[in-house]
Formats: sequence, C-alpha cells, structure tokens
Amino acid sequence: MTPRELIEAFGTLAEAPDGVKRLRELVLQLAVRGKLVPQVEGEEGASKLLKTIGNLKGAAGRASKPDAPELPHGWEFVGFQDISRWAVGSGFPTAEQGHQGLPFMFAKVSDMNREGNEHFIVSTANTIDASIQQRIRANIHPAGTVVFPKIGGAIATNKRRILVGPTAIDNNCMGVTPVPGIDHNWMFLLLSSIDMTTYQVGTSVPALNHGALERIRFGLPPSAEQHRIVAKVDELMAFLDKLEAAKTARDTTRKALRDAALAAL
Repeated sequence: MTPRELIEAFGTLAEAPDGVKRLRELVLQLAVRGKLVPQVEGEEGASKLLKTIGNLKGAAGRASKPDAPELPHGWEFVGFQDISRWAVGSGFPTAEQGHQGLPFMFAKVSDMNREGNEHFIVSTANTIDASIQQRIRANIHPAGTVVFPKIGGAIATNKRRILVGPTAIDNNCMGVTPVPGIDHNWMFLLLSSIDMTTYQVGTSVPALNHGALERIRFGLPPSAEQHRIVAKVDELMAFLDKLEAAKTARDTTRKALRDAALAAL
C-alpha cells in the first residue's frame, strides 16, 4: 500500500474493529520499508554510514542480503549487530531493591507500565548507586537504548521503551543501544514493527535470545532519511490519536443514546 492508498483507506479502516490499531501497524510497516517518505536524490547513502559504523565497531562486514524485495535507493540490508550493541539485563536481589533518589534507574518490565513511561522510561520503582551496581554486577546502559521484555508472556505485549538516562535493566529485559549515526527514535520504530513472538524460543517459558534476533535482516535508510521517517510517523500517529479519540467519543454517544432509548421503552 502506498502513502496515497493509506490516506484513502484511513476512513474505512478507522471505523473497523481495531481499525486504528491496524492503521498504526500499517504506518510502521510502510515506514520501515521506505514507503512513507520519498528518497532524496544525491543524499549520502547508508553505505557510507555503514563504513563509518564499521570503523567505530571494528566490524568485519555487514550481514548478507536476505531473500527479500529490493530496498529503496540508498538503503542497505543489515542486522542489529551491525548498527547497535546488545543491552544485557542483570539480576536484582530483593535486598538491593526499594531505593529511590539514587543516580541510576533500574528498569523492570513492570516499569514499562508506569504512568508516564508509555514511550520513554522516565521513572522506575527502584534506583541504584555505584556501590549497588558493583555488588550486583549490573550493566548501565546509556540514553537512547531501546528495551523490551525477553521472557514469558510479556514478549507478546510487544512493548518497546527508550531509556532517557543511564539505566540498568533486569534480566527479564533486553535491548539494543544504537551506535552513533543511528537515530534511536528510528530504532524504536523498527523494533516496534517487529512481532517478537516470531523469534521466541521455548514452550513452557518462551524467551528471546541474541542468536535468534541476530538472524533478523532489515533495511537501513541513510541518516537524514531516518529523521524524516521519524517525523512523518510522529505526524501520522498524532493524527491517529485524534482519530481514535473522535471514534471513542462517537461510540460513547451512540451507547448513551441507545441506553436512553431502551430506558424509554
């Protein structure tokens, strides 16, 4: 579906059951496939960015191209290991929990549900300092790291959150820290477009691991296009928020009128 077709389908899809949810998913899919914003002729391609990243990481080379449709001009096929570093969780003994006001936040899956944490992790139920960090051997991850659940039923919620400051995560979470040149907001969109249940292993207790996620291949746009994609998605998601609110208001009004009519019988 092209952006024009998407706009034409907005009205019909929005009124369908789970229509706005489906539109959000469609916007993300168009974004990560390079079909939401135009490519700019003469813009520095992702190949140049990857050469810089390779120098930063000391990488031997990029992921091989998968069997997939051709990418937009200037894009390159990559894997997470090519453009980011894995953010690994840590155990968090009960005896070390319950502190507030210490320098580092410590994020659990439950913190993703805290009010205000719908997109960014801005607060957590627990914080730690350097001495606690050393005792529990916690990794501190920088701002811009995108985290998500890695164990159990929480994987199916497909939550993604961005860290806003140095933060540890528990071992029920994992994440990716984009290298310089990769927009963390674009990384958030990319991860949000992926259904992680497809890559979980195990039956009684499903889990994600680096090996499974390193097999994922996707298109990397040039740096400037990453920013344009993020801006367009933000614009469309804000429109969908308004569309959803209007639909909720209409549904509430219809229910009230129906209830009133039934009461009058």
